[in-house]
Amino acid sequence: MEQIPRADGDARTVILCGALSVDRAQGLKEELLEALGEAGNLRVDLENVEKISVACLQVLCAAFRYARDRGIALEFTNPSPAFAKGAADAGIPWPPGSQGVQDVKTGERMEK
Repeated sequence: MEQIPRADGDARTVILCGALSVDRAQGLKEELLEALGEAGNLRVDLENVEKISVACLQVLCAAFRYARDRGIALEFTNPSPAFAKGAADAGIPWPPGSQGVQDVKTGERMEK
């Protein structure tokens, strides 16, 4: 995970890369909590995610709730096709807080 401060100093961008397997979930949690504590507002770029486990998806959802509950802006940007497929396969609505899920077989949105 790479962190890039924004020029305006208001938010930090975290870039997630590679395969986010279950063994990376704890480290991801710790790094996101640290980034949220330091940055105030945070942007997480998902463009370079090659694969994502359910455990790492859960960490991202928990980070969203953590930020929301504390009034911190947390934005997820540029989900890669592999990330989108991982979320859909897991049945996790993306982005967090969105309504409904996408049917993996048909690609149609289903309301909860």
